[in-house]
Amino acid sequence: MRSFFLILPILCFFHFNTTAQVDSTFDNSKPLKIVVKPTLPFIFEEDGEINGFAIELWDRIADELDVDYTLSIVKTMPELISTIQENKADIGIGSVSITEEREKIVDFTQPYMESGLRLLKRVDTENSSFSTIRHLFSGEIFLAILIIFLLILFISHLLWVVERKINAESFPVNYRIGIKESIWWSLSTLISGGCENKAPIGFAGRLVAITWMLGGIGLTSFITATLASALTIGSLNNSVNGISDLKATNLGTIEGSSAEAFLKKSGYNIIGYKDLDKSVVGLESKKISAIVFDSPVLLYYNSIHQGKNLEIAGEIFEKQDYGFALPLGSPLRKEVNSVILKLKFSGFIDDLKEKWFPSEEVVE
Repeated sequence: MRSFFLILPILCFFHFNTTAQVDSTFDNSKPLKIVVKPTLPFIFEEDGEINGFAIELWDRIADELDVDYTLSIVKTMPELISTIQENKADIGIGSVSITEEREKIVDFTQPYMESGLRLLKRVDTENSSFSTIRHLFSGEIFLAILIIFLLILFISHLLWVVERKINAESFPVNYRIGIKESIWWSLSTLISGGCENKAPIGFAGRLVAITWMLGGIGLTSFITATLASALTIGSLNNSVNGISDLKATNLGTIEGSSAEAFLKKSGYNIIGYKDLDKSVVGLESKKISAIVFDSPVLLYYNSIHQGKNLEIAGEIFEKQDYGFALPLGSPLRKEVNSVILKLKFSGFIDDLKEKWFPSEEVVE
């Protein structure tokens, strides 16, 4: 009996070790279910066939593993991730960024590419000074001026009505003269905080004055913010060196992407679009000042749309890795990782990058 207890730990070790080995293998006799989300140039459909950088890489991996597979297409990256999470597919491929949030619900392979986010903006062909002046006469500036003018008229009339009978010296009863003096008081108070040669003396008049003085603080801030915004937008296209230059503007990105998650977390004003083509329409119509998305995707898009007067701005930021997504605990992960490392060292992945991505892109 004593010898049995001595042998028991050894038997348990071999049992669990054998179990672990069984769990770490996969059956390559059954076709794998692959889910893809089209994003040029990683995945795209052309003439009824799926092509792109990621599909070529996966084809080579499948050959190395001697496994067949079937393909299904989803429209969004969240849909791809949820398909993998729910074990409805064996692996998800495409421009899948490895993020902390996604790693909580799915597993990822070894990264096959390192890149990050980048800005795509319009090329401004007009002189920057003219652009700034033009924005000073934009609809937003006109609306701000109109609001200020109406507020001055309102306060001036209100003050004249309550002061004209008890303070005719400062606010004459005659409408034309009285309103002129009242407008002068309103403008002086707004600009300098008071008017030296005239002041309301009645309770109602002083109440109007206090309200205008306090409101003038907010109104001054509104004027400053509106002018600053116009000047910023007017000079943006020639001075954008990074995303920090665009804090006061609207940025476009793709809904459900890691870029959208980054922008929301960082507090930027964003407009989400279904795809890159729609976001470029928003850029051309000036609803957004720039597009934030994966650098290799933006570089490829810009390289095949030279006539759209677009350009890449600034350097890569929010660096990210790209990999394939798998269900948590998938035995396929170890096998795919082994092949990815092999293809990295053989130079196959570098050759594939040169084929699909513009030469100025840095992907290590």
